[in-house]
Amino acid sequence: MVLGWTSGDEGDLQLSRTRALALVRVRNKFGLTIWVCGGLWLIVRGSGVRLDGLWETNYNYKNKPSSHSPASPNLVVVRRGLLKPADKSKIKKSTMKACQCILLLFSCQILYTRALECEVIPGTLKQIDAGLGSVGGVNNDSEVFLFLGNSFTRINASLKHITIGPAGQFGVSPANIVFKFLSGIFRQIQGISGGLKQVDAGSEIVAGVNPIDDVFCINKDTNNNGPPANAAWTQLTGGRLKYYSCGPYSCWGVNFTDNVFLKRNVTGSSCGGSAFSEIVNGSLSMVEVATDGSVYGVDSQGSLMQRLGVSPSNPAGTGWQRIAACPFGHKHVTYDVGRLWVICIDGSIRRCT
Repeated sequence: MVLGWTSGDEGDLQLSRTRALALVRVRNKFGLTIWVCGGLWLIVRGSGVRLDGLWETNYNYKNKPSSHSPASPNLVVVRRGLLKPADKSKIKKSTMKACQCILLLFSCQILYTRALECEVIPGTLKQIDAGLGSVGGVNNDSEVFLFLGNSFTRINASLKHITIGPAGQFGVSPANIVFKFLSGIFRQIQGISGGLKQVDAGSEIVAGVNPIDDVFCINKDTNNNGPPANAAWTQLTGGRLKYYSCGPYSCWGVNFTDNVFLKRNVTGSSCGGSAFSEIVNGSLSMVEVATDGSVYGVDSQGSLMQRLGVSPSNPAGTGWQRIAACPFGHKHVTYDVGRLWVICIDGSIRRCT
């Protein structure tokens, strides 16, 4: 039996059975907002909660033709016309359960997860980056896309990672070769011996990590004066990182065990900054620092996290807040000019405010 609250609209709704404590909000094509929490579903219209009654369905996808079957056994499809008022004999027990879930739902929203208003952008990507109003991304085939107008447009390049920011537009190829966007195309530049697997241009400096997790950076003047040579890259000491991202006054990174590290006092003329310090209460698989200093990341479970309280006087911030943009988990994130861009676990793209 599938329980939920409905505003009365009919239609095909594809909902998660996940019983995670986190709150997820999804909109379907009928304008309904579906809140998933504790295994029950609260279906509301707009921003207000409208409770019209307890509903159920005995729909069993296993007994239906394969064309109606959900793509995964973790999904249940409530099909048009199959939703009906719950049996009176079940109302009392089910209402208690539903009320408990509603209380849990709002507890989730207040204490654990902030749900975002998001729109789906056509296409699929594995990595995305935004800076100075521009957005770029790459897919699993190393095809490169820039967001032009209202959609992603493919450009002539082959990269596995792209970065856009005050230092310019850079990327790394599947062979770890570093490229910089110059005169309308991505041009190969001299980089680290062995190349880089990830690069970041989110501040005045350029930084990145090589295939064995060594961290490198180049200062603002060196980058602005032309394609950097090998000698211009500075190797940072004090730890190995698999992902590294810089903002206006600090850089953040994660190592192979998902520990989170912070480097303070980073400037355009001193990309090495001070020593790394560990954020002991954090665990992320990737982290991104925006051009305004905002910090977002994704952990190994696909949870999307925001660092609260980050400022020039307190680059480390005060704590993490879980936020939700995708119904089934997150893969990559970037933030710029008031918009959060998220790659979901299935590669789909969300633009959130």
